Amino acid sequence: MSLVLDVAVPLPLRQAFTYLAPENAAPIALGARVQVSFGPRKLTGFVIACRESDKTDGLKSIDRVIDPVALLDEDQIKLAQKMAQRYVCGPGEVLAAFLPAGVKKGSRGKITTLVFPIEPNATEALANGLKNKREQRQRELLTAVVDQPGGIPRQVLLRVANVSDSPLKTLTKKGLVRLEQSFEREDVFSRLDIKQTSAPPLMKEQTSCVEAIGHALAHDKAETILLHGVTGSGKTEVYLAAIERTLEQGRGAIVLVPEISLTPQTLERFESRFGSVAVLHSHLTDAERAFQWQELREGKKRIAIGPRSAVFAPVAELGLIILDEEHENTFKQQNVPRYHARDVAIMRAKIKRAVVILGSATPSLESYEAAERGEFQYLKMPSRVREIPLPEVSVIDMRAQRPTGPGGVFSPLLVSMIRHTLDRGEQVLLFLNRRGYHTNVMCKSCGFIVQCPSCDVALTFYKSQNRLQCHHCGYVGRPPTMCPECKHRDIYFKGFGTEMVEHATRKFFPEARVARMDSETMRKRHAHEELFRALKSGEVQILIGTQMAAKGLDFPGITLIGVISADTSLLIPDFRVAERTFQLMTQVSGRAGRGSRLGRVLIQTYTPEHYAYRTAASHDFTRFAEQELQFRRESRYPPFGSLLRLVIQGADEANVIKRAERVADSLRPHCFTSNITILGPSPCPLSFIRKQHRHHILLRADDGRQLEDLFQETHRDIRSDKRIQVLIDRDPTSMM
Repeated sequence: MSLVLDVAVPLPLRQAFTYLAPENAAPIALGARVQVSFGPRKLTGFVIACRESDKTDGLKSIDRVIDPVALLDEDQIKLAQKMAQRYVCGPGEVLAAFLPAGVKKGSRGKITTLVFPIEPNATEALANGLKNKREQRQRELLTAVVDQPGGIPRQVLLRVANVSDSPLKTLTKKGLVRLEQSFEREDVFSRLDIKQTSAPPLMKEQTSCVEAIGHALAHDKAETILLHGVTGSGKTEVYLAAIERTLEQGRGAIVLVPEISLTPQTLERFESRFGSVAVLHSHLTDAERAFQWQELREGKKRIAIGPRSAVFAPVAELGLIILDEEHENTFKQQNVPRYHARDVAIMRAKIKRAVVILGSATPSLESYEAAERGEFQYLKMPSRVREIPLPEVSVIDMRAQRPTGPGGVFSPLLVSMIRHTLDRGEQVLLFLNRRGYHTNVMCKSCGFIVQCPSCDVALTFYKSQNRLQCHHCGYVGRPPTMCPECKHRDIYFKGFGTEMVEHATRKFFPEARVARMDSETMRKRHAHEELFRALKSGEVQILIGTQMAAKGLDFPGITLIGVISADTSLLIPDFRVAERTFQLMTQVSGRAGRGSRLGRVLIQTYTPEHYAYRTAASHDFTRFAEQELQFRRESRYPPFGSLLRLVIQGADEANVIKRAERVADSLRPHCFTSNITILGPSPCPLSFIRKQHRHHILLRADDGRQLEDLFQETHRDIRSDKRIQVLIDRDPTSMM
């Protein structure tokens, strides 16, 4: 009998592959990484099973063991296998997503050399030795080292003493100092104003919710809770109280936020309450993220905070997972494995017997319907804390207005309200979910629109850098001085984004301190923390932002919200547009009036009669949900059905069309027998992206397990090849 290992490799293959363990090797743990030969390639895979077997003919041995100890445990392997089945991908692809890049690479941070005194030798040398003139430099150095018994960086020591390396080498040879390498890591909390705080008295609704959550935690079984609280109802305090109870039980917690921009604010609240929180997000260096991950894995920290990938954080004795703003699309991963953090959190909680809290003022209709039918426990918080009223929301019909200012971005009422708000010393948030200065460039003579050469989309103009940019592939070019088609010079810039709104705001209100928050201005490291601090201190009076500014930010000084153009989200060809518009309008409105003064929201739109605006203006989630769910029920769209989207893409359009038809033909017989609806193939709304032609097929079933069964039978017919990719997206949140 020989020891064999089942290894999951990071390829779109549904099964693991069996290899021989090396003879006389130390035991190899489940969850450890190994290097294996896979055809002509060398791949890094994960050991997911070990067993004795006498059938070893033809088996290769693993090449080497990468990890002396397992990085993943059995529960994580079990989770990866469940995810691979649900999201129609390989278990090795899922397991690879569990580890941050820095952990995979072994990143440990920037190396620095610290100098330590060797006692009592160093003290005795200063008292009785190093007295001749030639040893004066050595004495000065040793004095500085003894004054820093915890170690002093070598470069700092030499710079302060203004000496070369030679005296330090001499002190080392004499046994008076020692050198030790260390790894520099920036404190992720260093830029935040952290002051330890205690829990405030809870309001009646908060107390009721905390007690219900505490009851679920005490039962040591998996449970999902939908916490539906209006904006400003104090959901964060409920989260904090729930974590406190989790820690009292000796268990840990994960807090997922939809945007990196929320992390500084969330960090400040959670660190000030609990004092030791790990952060996992992409704006950290690989080494910083690896360090935080190891702190969790070793049990030194018990709370993890981050965007969707933090759902995999190695929290010891996991007892609670919180998704703040659970409705947000950013919880959906768009690359393999194409998971939704909400569903993965529920899967992981079932394995760990943990509690999941889904918090939102505008729950996803999937979560709301699950709560209505009793699958989730439903907790409501219909009032703001301290009886602060919800903001007054006005829908402005732009068809009846004469827009004013550069670009015509403001209605007269909005201008008047901004001025009034600034005069009172309060803050303003202007929201527009489009970047850039102009959204397209066209020829007035022939109507030609300047498009990206690699994508079927109009290029966005950025005035500050005089450039055109594609937001899909990153292409950058210069704006034309004449039409590429008809050669006329009548070039026209139209549409507006956040850069133009900033320009118009500065023109109208030159005395105001203005900042912009979008993916262009937030690229620099620590940009989120710096803006967060400026808003908190009142240094910024008017904030202009995309949807990253609309999600969960809590600044009592903001009393006026202006939605510059609400209709952008309604123009997307997707069955969820009404839901997203309602959520966005409600969430951005919720940033207003969170302090002692009443908030006011102005929504500028050309379709004021749309029910998403009417219900958002009256803060009526129930009425919106009833109307939207009726449409979903009739069309069998989620939550009354499950979807799976196939995107077929390649460089040659004719080949893409042929392959899409073949894939559809292979699926149709199975769909017919399983009562699965197949729609398409047809061109994607964005049919040409990054020089790839794209067609898609949509499968709709009453039960998601039907889709899983379908791909167990047909996955061999829909594989990608060198020319054509077939992308599989279970539970898609975008149809673009």
